[in-house]
Amino acid sequence: MQLTVVVPVTPFMVAAAYIWGAPWSYVLVSLGVIGSAACGFFLSRFVVRPQVQRIFSNRQEVQRICAAVGQQGFRVALLCRLSLVLPTAVGTFVLGALTDIRFLDFFGATLLGSVPEAWAVVYLASSVKGSMSHGQLPWYVYLVAVVAVLMLVSTIARIAKSALDKSIEP
Repeated sequence: MQLTVVVPVTPFMVAAAYIWGAPWSYVLVSLGVIGSAACGFFLSRFVVRPQVQRIFSNRQEVQRICAAVGQQGFRVALLCRLSLVLPTAVGTFVLGALTDIRFLDFFGATLLGSVPEAWAVVYLASSVKGSMSHGQLPWYVYLVAVVAVLMLVSTIARIAKSALDKSIEP
């Protein structure tokens, strides 16, 4: 039996922005996102893949997803990253263990889909830290900014999920 631990990365991104500030936090967060995705991909591809494929080999949905990734690996991986349907660690595991996506397609999709999201988190955390230390704006301004960003991310995720659903339809 294997124990898998998934740790949310957002608190680490916020901490990086608070501790190091720009530009170091952007560099560190980018390296963390890319490094963890690459390690997760290689572990899922070369360590647990035989067991995972044995478990999911007769599931129709998995076969459809694998076929879609086989035809349009980069696009499907990018849409998975943008849609926020799967947490990043789970998406990495699924793409590495179940599909035949090329590493360069996976890496490029992760770079384009996950790094900008991480930068947005760092930017917001840095902005809040800077604004709060100056005490210039009332608390509700920050609340409106957070709600606006969440709505934007939600809209992007909904559009990407719709495109992902269309790409893996039978």
